[in-house]
Amino acid sequence: MVRWMSTYHMIKQLILCKDRITIWLLNSETCKHTIGRHEWKVLENISTFLDPLEKVFKAFSQRDANASNILKYVSSLQKRYVQQNFQITGLKQTTEVLREKMRKYFQKYKDDENLILATFLNPNNK
Repeated sequence: MVRWMSTYHMIKQLILCKDRITIWLLNSETCKHTIGRHEWKVLENISTFLDPLEKVFKAFSQRDANASNILKYVSSLQKRYVQQNFQITGLKQTTEVLREKMRKYFQKYKDDENLILATFLNPNNK
């Protein structure tokens, strides 16, 4: 998960500096390539795709994180990525691979009796 979040933050920084990067690439005599509109759009779509994961990762990393919230977050992610058939424009195959991995990953949490019990007994979920 840390690798995904590092990638997410790197992409966010690239997008923030998009104009400066584009100008630098266009004015550079040593650089033979630029980042086109399509590539920027793909980066923006990847950022949008990873945004909910980053929020969940932050929630799980907090000091007061508890097991009863796992099912809530997992079902939220599952709804977004699996049931809504989310696609990253320009990366259809990558999206399919991620969706399948998430489907497998989510299943083990949905069937965990301890998480179900913790979620049911948490007074904040009433």
